[in-house]
Amino acid sequence: MGSIPTGGSTPLPQTYDGLMDYVVALLPSIGLAIIFVVVLRAILFADRRERAAIRELENEANNSASLVAQDDIAAQRDNDDSPN
Repeated sequence: MGSIPTGGSTPLPQTYDGLMDYVVALLPSIGLAIIFVVVLRAILFADRRERAAIRELENEANNSASLVAQDDIAAQRDNDDSPN
């Protein structure tokens, strides 16, 4: 006599059973790949933001240095123009 399944779930066909072996084998690698991509993307975006901040600070420093130099030149002209 054949066996009659008595549980609520029916057994998977043979093709799904073999497929699940592949899924279970590949799942850890896929998970690590996703984590790697997320971490690498975060590093790249952080580097991009840091470079932009450094560029902005350098531009501000250059602008303030040029303003100070212009003020010094103007003050020097004023001193040269005044009679002693």
